[in-house]
Amino acid sequence: TNEEVGRDAYFIKFLFFIKEKDCFFVSQMTTGTIYEYSYPDFKLKRSISTEGNWSKFIAYNHDKNLIAVSNWISNNVSLIDYETGKMIRQLKTSASPRGLLFTDNGKSIIVLCFDGGKIQKIDTESGELEKEVTVNKSAMRHIVSSADGKKAYVSDMYFRQIYEIDLSTLEILRKVQVHNNPNTIINPMITGTIFLI
Repeated sequence: TNEEVGRDAYFIKFLFFIKEKDCFFVSQMTTGTIYEYSYPDFKLKRSISTEGNWSKFIAYNHDKNLIAVSNWISNNVSLIDYETGKMIRQLKTSASPRGLLFTDNGKSIIVLCFDGGKIQKIDTESGELEKEVTVNKSAMRHIVSSADGKKAYVSDMYFRQIYEIDLSTLEILRKVQVHNNPNTIINPMITGTIFLI
């Protein structure tokens, strides 16, 4: 409810389910907070500060039991321990990070940067930038993994395209033209097919 997440509840940005935990998280941009709710009873369990500015996208990694949250204005990604709710570290990114995808069993994370059109692969332990690909003028939004974990699909709102990328090299393997403003991609591991919202 609005009372549970504060007066700025209408700035709730993103909802993310963690099936194995029987819970979901929502991010609230204006407060830099994520809220955990139990599922299916929708009870508020806790709130967690991302210590970032304008928190948006949420991702989870089972292997390291880590939550990642992209912070649009502070240009970083918060890594949070699920059990304690404590932030472990922040990873510096290029401008306006949004989409996130853990890879290599949580050792790395792919970050899409909306401004500047960058796809970055960052080491989750050291924060070191491992690889980077730039598509000039693009506006990267969302990323999901293929079923085999070898490729990913990225939405680009500016060029109205979906990129198929190699997760080991970040090489763009294929570009598919779609309709205006492709945003969220429905995970092909669930449907077997790529759907856009």
